[in-house]
Amino acid sequence: MHIIVKNFLELGRDVLYSNIKRNFEKGKKLVLDFRGIDEIDEEFLGETLGRVIEEHNFQAISTQINFINVNNDIKKSIKKLI
Repeated sequence: MHIIVKNFLELGRDVLYSNIKRNFEKGKKLVLDFRGIDEIDEEFLGETLGRVIEEHNFQAISTQINFINVNNDIKKSIKKLI
């Protein structure tokens, strides 16, 4: 499942979180694509990806979720969640 994060910025955190969680719990491999995003609010990441990590632990998500088109600033923000 390819998720373009930029499409969810206006829809809101809960919509992105629900999408990630639902597909993750179905056992689907997820690709979170940060194309077109130069920076992202750490709170936004915490309330979406961070919630999934808290619920399932990083080890579990590391085999199911991949990140693409991630710049260095976003990488740093993601690493803070881990």
